[in-house]
Amino acid sequence: MSEIKLTADSGGGSVSFKGPATTTGNAAVPFVLPVADGSAGQYLKTDGSKNLGWSSDSGKILQVVKGAEITDQVSTTSTTFADTGTTVTITPSATSSKIWVIATGDSWIQSTGYNGYGELKLVRDSTNLFTVYQGFDSSNSSFGARIFNPHCLQVVDSPSTTSATTYKIQFRLGTTNYSATYYYPSNDTSTWYPNCQITAMEVAG
Repeated sequence: MSEIKLTADSGGGSVSFKGPATTTGNAAVPFVLPVADGSAGQYLKTDGSKNLGWSSDSGKILQVVKGAEITDQVSTTSTTFADTGTTVTITPSATSSKIWVIATGDSWIQSTGYNGYGELKLVRDSTNLFTVYQGFDSSNSSFGARIFNPHCLQVVDSPSTTSATTYKIQFRLGTTNYSATYYYPSNDTSTWYPNCQITAMEVAG
């Protein structure tokens, strides 16, 4: 079995490439190396015709983390954004990775007048990624304005870190004559309502 051995520049030791005991049909297998170095994190990949080139796992899902679910009501009467409890923490394996976040759930906003609004936002730690406006109008002031809002929030984020990163949903009201509830406001356990959920997936960059 032939072997190509490379000795270390200093300190002793060596690295070697060793051929197989035999090839299929005793054929010669000439691998062609690329002409230039690749980027960090890339590896050699064959094209099936003995040509080697640099490649990466870009676009592949590396990990999936399911976050905390909200199975009860979380209410607010504040115009300041507050946490809903829907949160997930993921630790990227590389700074080049993208994080795909999907959050689904329901909210209920009610005011004492003709109209009102509230907002949901998806944040990474303390950074706002995007905000969803939820407005409505009622033609009958005696009932007030109210709306039930199912939602699905998605974002592909580039946190550029390998540290633990937290994504969460926050909500607030437009003015203080409203009330808002994250997750459908019913304590009737005989009726099924979907839980508020959030999931983070690391995508190779």
